[in-house]
Order: sequence, then C-alpha cells, then structure tokens
Amino acid sequence: MKIFPKDDILLRLTSLVICAALIMTATTACSVQTGASNGSDAYDYPVKPGTDVWKALGSHTDMVKACQIPGKRLHTMSTMGLLETVLNYPLFGDALAYNSPQQGFDSLSSQFNGISELVDRADAGTMLLAKYKAMDPVAFGQDWTDLQKGEYAFKFMDIDMLLAQRVIIGSLNTMQCQDLVSECLTKIDAKRQSEMYGHMSQDICLWVIARVLERAKYTPFLNAIAADSYYQGFVDKGSFATDTIVSDIFAQAQRYLGISMVNDTWPAQESRYLSCEEWIDEHKDSTDLTDIALIKYYQAIQVSRSTHPEYGVRSDWGVDYTGELNILKDLGVAGLPGLLNEVQVTGPFVIPVIVTINEICKTDFGYIGHFSAEEITLWKLAFNNKLGTANDIVANVVQTLKSNSFPNEVEINTQLSKAGIFALPYFYDEVINKANYNLIAYASLVLPYATMKKFDLQSSNNEQNKIISTLKSCQEEIKMIKSLTVN
Repeated sequence: MKIFPKDDILLRLTSLVICAALIMTATTACSVQTGASNGSDAYDYPVKPGTDVWKALGSHTDMVKACQIPGKRLHTMSTMGLLETVLNYPLFGDALAYNSPQQGFDSLSSQFNGISELVDRADAGTMLLAKYKAMDPVAFGQDWTDLQKGEYAFKFMDIDMLLAQRVIIGSLNTMQCQDLVSECLTKIDAKRQSEMYGHMSQDICLWVIARVLERAKYTPFLNAIAADSYYQGFVDKGSFATDTIVSDIFAQAQRYLGISMVNDTWPAQESRYLSCEEWIDEHKDSTDLTDIALIKYYQAIQVSRSTHPEYGVRSDWGVDYTGELNILKDLGVAGLPGLLNEVQVTGPFVIPVIVTINEICKTDFGYIGHFSAEEITLWKLAFNNKLGTANDIVANVVQTLKSNSFPNEVEINTQLSKAGIFALPYFYDEVINKANYNLIAYASLVLPYATMKKFDLQSSNNEQNKIISTLKSCQEEIKMIKSLTVN
C-alpha cells in the first residue's frame, strides 16, 4: 500500500472539497436555469387562504410569517419562478390598503422577502415585461364568479405595481421602455372593453407610463411635472390622478412613442407631422378622397382643440370627437386603405383614425404596436379572418331562412352585425347572383357606413329595387374589401 505524506493528503482533500463545491455550484446553476422561462420552479406556499391552517393563524403577523420563502429556496429560484411566487403571494392585496400604491408596495416589500429578492435581480425587469405581455385582461371565463373576476383583475394591478418601481424600470433598456409604454396603452384599451376593471386599474397602469417617461428623461413630461406639484405627487406615489393628469399622460405617451419611432425604427423617407397645420399644408392640393376627408377632420380638430395646439394631429383620450369622426366614417369602406396608410405613416395611436376603421368594419382590433409594415400585415390577416367568419355567417343565415318560417330575427341581426362589412361580398353573391331576396331586409347590416346613412333599408319592403340597385353599385367597395386582405 502506497503511503502519502500528510501534506499531500491535505492537498488532495482540499482539491476534493473544491471539486465538490464546483459540482454543487454547477448543479445549482442548472437548477436555477431550469424553469427560468416558464416559472415551473415557483414556490408553493404551504399555507394558503381558505384552508383550515390559514384560518387558525392568530394574527396578520402570523400570516406574514407563514408566507416567507425559506432562505435557500429563495436564492436558488429562477427569476421567472420568483416572479410567479411573488404574484401568487397571498397578502399582495395588502398593498392597496395604504394611502398610495407606493406606500403600500414599500410596506409589502419590507414584510415579504420574495419582493425584496425580486427587485434585486438584474433580470427582474426583463422577466416582468415578458410576463406582462403574455397577460390578457379579457381572458376570463364568462361563467366566472364575481370573486374570480375580482382576483383576476387584481393580478394586473399587482404586476403594474411591480413594473412601476423605479429600480425595475431602471433595469430596462430604451427599446424595452418603449415596449412597456406601448403594452400599458394596449392593456388600458383592453380593460376598457370590460366592466371588470375600474379607474384604479387604469391609474396604476398610467403610473407605470409616468415612471418610464421620468426614467427616459422625456423633456415635455419633465417640464409638465416640474410645473405641477400635484402631478409630481402622482409620479412619486401613484395615487389621485386627476382627469387633466390622465389626459396628459396619454398624450405624452403617444408623443414619446412617436418620437422614438422616428429616431429608431421608421424609414428615413417617412415624414412626421407635429401639427394639424403641417399635415393640412402638405396635403392641401390632394384629390384623394381620404386626404380631403382627413383635411376636413383635422380642421375640425383644430377648432375643437384650439387650447391644446401642442397635441398636434394625434388625439388624447377622454375627448368626444363624434362629430369630427363622422367626416371620416362617411368615407365608408372606400376610405379604409387611405386610413390604414394614415395610421402607418403619420404615427402610432392615431386614435380617431383607428376608431373610424373599427366602426366602419364593425371590428375592434385595438392598437397595433408600432404600426410597422409587418404589423399592418397582421391587421390585414385579421381582416382575412373576419372575411372567413363572415362567409360562414352569411351561409348560416341563408340556411336558417330556408329552413325556418319564423327565424330568430334578433339572432340573425346579431350575427350579421358581427360580420359587418366583411359580409358584403357574400351577401352580394346571394342577393344579386343567386336572387336570394330573403336577405334584402338585412342589407343595412352589411352595407358601407356611407350607404347605410342614405336609406332605412331594413324597415321598408317597398324599396326592394332600390336596395338591389344599391348592392349592385357596391362593386368597388367589394374590391376594396378584398384588397385589404393578404392573398
């Protein structure tokens, strides 16, 4: 048997210890990486609300203690796993019980080790943004109870509160900040489609935007808060946003995104219009119907917004432009290509134009990111889907009218209204080419907006010939509808 010197034995033992440590470190690193993309290593709280053990806890302090994450698990969990753990924290709702969201968050962070660990992670902002973009405010079940809907709505306020933290926003790069502002606006728009969300949910989302504009040192925004201590208070605390503050943040966010796009992503040949006057002057000699309508629209907006010329051609939220929008809606489907171009060239969040497109088409596509050519294509793909759905709807209505002497008029109206103008090509084929005159009573539901205003088509059977003539005159509109789609 070979005998090793004492010093050699110690050296070998030391080497073994170091190797073991390296193996453990590598294993730990691998375990942290596992689940990093999907949060599968999230901590499962052993004591949960609603259980007998939870009910037996004697105080709020005991609840806080029961929800702490064990130290070793806390530090080895992936960031996405930690984020999921924080969002599932049973006492997150406590943050809303304070005078302001920031005060509530600070208190929560001091009590719960999961939050303090998360905000210290370098990639926390990136993970939060990825999670946020994957969340859909309206992806809830229609059969959910009010309690379930409330819990779902609070999830968005929880993640908004995390995203609003200056340390989180400070970890994002410029493109991520722009992406976050765009996503916040999209989320607000989606929330407005449901009665499940209130003003608090919107305000916390706006707070995130305000903090991003602050971090970006966006000069118009910094000037605005410097001139208004109440405004600065909202940025600092996240509470009590007045209507003026709400409108200004929306307007500032739109301009911030527009300026960022011009500098970073827009083709050099595309121009920006920072005022109604510039746009009108550039297009004053145009003979294009859409341009003529837009000139009238912007002139009307000039009158309506004479006290806010700095807002330019883009609209802020909360202002009723119904009268002015009728100028654009009177274009009907013939104006859609021009309106889509206006959205793409003039800039992001041209809210009235988007509203017009949605109303003409009886759709609600909301906002399309930065309105790049690729994203306009996505919109057209959505038109494709609408055409396919409209085809099925018209076919079903035809079958219903054939097989039922007393069809459900409400259901037919609902279905055709859902299809809207995208049903026109198929509706035309049934009435004109197949002489299916049973459909004539529903013509107003599928004709272009401008045409619908001319006749009360649904109420008078004596106008049958006029309706047929009107449908025959829609050849150009039908071509236009098809041109909006992707072949």
